[in-house]
Amino acid sequence: MADKFFDARDRFSGEGVSVARKALMAGDFDQAQKLLLTRINPLYAEVAATGKELQDYLARQGDSANRAAEDRYNWMLGLSVGGTAFVILLVIVAGIFLIRAIVTPLRQIMHHFEHIGQGDLTDDIDISGRDEAGQVLTALAAMQVHLK
Repeated sequence: MADKFFDARDRFSGEGVSVARKALMAGDFDQAQKLLLTRINPLYAEVAATGKELQDYLARQGDSANRAAEDRYNWMLGLSVGGTAFVILLVIVAGIFLIRAIVTPLRQIMHHFEHIGQGDLTDDIDISGRDEAGQVLTALAAMQVHLK
């Protein structure tokens, strides 16, 4: 399609405008007028028509490319929003488990301290943990044994 336009443009320039220019340069105004009416105007109409076809084709191609780009953008946007929502949910769930891992042993420790504070030294204290809470429970069990 572009080749058709360029061919029409080259004919317009070579067979129309250049010939009319030579006639004008030679002072042959009647011949230039005749060339304008018989050659340049029809060749210009052809250039304009093929130019319009090319312009419409390029506009359709541009619209098609734009729609494809919008589709890719919307897909990526959906993927990004979905991925972000998933990560936020994952962080919330991990936070809940982390808080439970910290709070549950602390509640056990507080329970044993309350019993010891009330004078109840018969409470069985689980000293199987090896983390910080387990170390506190081990020390608490040792304190309970020494208080008996």
